[in-house]
Amino acid sequence: HSLLSVDLAAMAQGDYLPLGVELKDMVVDSTAGRVYVSGTAGQVYVLDSATYERLVTLPGQGRLTLDAPHHRLYVWEDYGDQVTALDLETLSLAGIIPEGGYVSVDSQANRLFVGHHIGYEGPGPGDEGVRVFDGETLEQIATAAMLGIPTYNPLADELYVINLTAHILDGQT
Repeated sequence: HSLLSVDLAAMAQGDYLPLGVELKDMVVDSTAGRVYVSGTAGQVYVLDSATYERLVTLPGQGRLTLDAPHHRLYVWEDYGDQVTALDLETLSLAGIIPEGGYVSVDSQANRLFVGHHIGYEGPGPGDEGVRVFDGETLEQIATAAMLGIPTYNPLADELYVINLTAHILDGQT
């Protein structure tokens, strides 16, 4: 329900910021000097990382994936209604991707991958694989015929898909 900073040099409690909601996730963008915090009330709080001043509140609920080079923050829940794309330059809604899922980003090619956790019960209805989206237009450009949670490795240009085991897909195909 609150954000508490800790001074690591002194190992002492720092600033305390009550947000009033149950927190879901937090991402630090050191280049922009911001902290992004999501809560259960369908909001993302944008904070100044030095002062913890609340700069703005944006729409979105769930986990956070940062694409710092493209100034985008993706807010998602596995099997949620949508992925919310936030523009971090204008601090506004950039767009919506229908149907949520785990999000991984390929910043170099400006793509994002959206997939789902697959448990012992199998995939959800209509789950055809990891969906690939253009990061600029948010239009779907492909579907990788592998079910699971995507993680992109930029050093090898490979997409890892976790589905009770790890599968490696070539990032170019």
